[in-house]
Amino acid sequence: MVSGCARPRRPVPVELIPKTELSGFPGVRGWWEKPEAIEASLRTGLQEWQRQQAARTDAPSNDNDNGNAADDTCNILCLSGGGPGGAFGAGILSGWTESGKRPQFWLVTGISTGSMIAPFAFLGPEYDDVLHRLCASVRTRDIYRRRPLTLVAFGASSLADSTPLAQLIKESVNDAVVAAVAREHAKGRRLLIGTTNLDAGRLVVWDMGAIAASGRPDAPALFRKVLLASSSIPIAFPPQFFEVRADGRNFDELHVDGGVHSEIFLYGVAMDARPLWRETLPPGAPRPRLYIIRNGYLHTPAAATRTDILSIAERTVVSVLDAKATGDVYRLHALALRDGLDFHLAYLPEDFTVDKKESFDPHASLLLFQKGQSLAREGYPWLKAPPGLNPSDPYQPLLLGPLSPPEHTAPPRLMSSRGESEQETFEKVIGKQLSPDVTPTP
Repeated sequence: MVSGCARPRRPVPVELIPKTELSGFPGVRGWWEKPEAIEASLRTGLQEWQRQQAARTDAPSNDNDNGNAADDTCNILCLSGGGPGGAFGAGILSGWTESGKRPQFWLVTGISTGSMIAPFAFLGPEYDDVLHRLCASVRTRDIYRRRPLTLVAFGASSLADSTPLAQLIKESVNDAVVAAVAREHAKGRRLLIGTTNLDAGRLVVWDMGAIAASGRPDAPALFRKVLLASSSIPIAFPPQFFEVRADGRNFDELHVDGGVHSEIFLYGVAMDARPLWRETLPPGAPRPRLYIIRNGYLHTPAAATRTDILSIAERTVVSVLDAKATGDVYRLHALALRDGLDFHLAYLPEDFTVDKKESFDPHASLLLFQKGQSLAREGYPWLKAPPGLNPSDPYQPLLLGPLSPPEHTAPPRLMSSRGESEQETFEKVIGKQLSPDVTPTP
């Protein structure tokens, strides 16, 4: 019974929270608001990625759209939380592969169930089978075991034991996967995962490639622990402890699901990416593309709620999380406008619902996977703005291109509301001319 009780703590004093370092892994994480270490990693990474792109002997085309980016485009993928809804996002990636138009992503970010998908989305289509097994075939018993109420009464830190999830992560994200992430990190690509530091009440962004490439024997274990922490729903699952140092002393931090803070993240909200593009992108480079996969709904589908306390609690939590995800999408859209990113959004259609017999129902997950797969295989109808916003509205001065036609087929030359091409407007946003044959409008 003792094993289920809350463990003793050595919490970081409040005044030292900003000064903590992870023992043996300096510079692998940062606060979401202004992650200096992460920003530096993105800068050096993009420089190396561009150097390798310039060294390529082949010349990739750049004539596709509708979410099908060319190889020389700086592509960014953000994967949200969503629990079992992760099967939908995994299906999109699988169908995207089958379409033959799935790009390689320079940057991938993930939170909660998105953190489970992120390493494999980062590594590429050869891991689609792993994603299928991970997201479309697991059962509740593969994720958690309920604790006896006696343990909860005696101070357990959660209602369930997440040991099965930890084992699933260990089997799926093995040492070979971590080594593959390290190799891609060396090429300048970046993989970021978010967890919530419960003591600080802030989102922590982890540079997973830096962890993988550290060369330390305990790097794979830390890599997997971050993924487990990002997926540890508080109250339901136990928090994860990280040993840190500050002021010459040892402490521990308590980390839980990144979705407690944000359902989706890009980079620090205070990080202005325009200097990054201006200093790094070469002449003729297309503007970066941002792809967001919401592993669930933006607006909770209407349904009758039973009046028992558990049904009300479940409906409330689901509604709050969906609303938070919607707010995150609009925030990322604002960042895209500011930083000149080509915005693309995918989310589970509200008219598509599945019945499930347990929290993680393999039949329901398979239906979600197949839905995302079929949509992407046929050419996913990416939204160029969140619902309710028209990308050609004049109140969006940094806008780069109008809303695609109803069939979501973009016109050959996108124009802003001021009559500029999207490339001209992007160059104006970052303050640098990239195309030698284009003279930006004053």
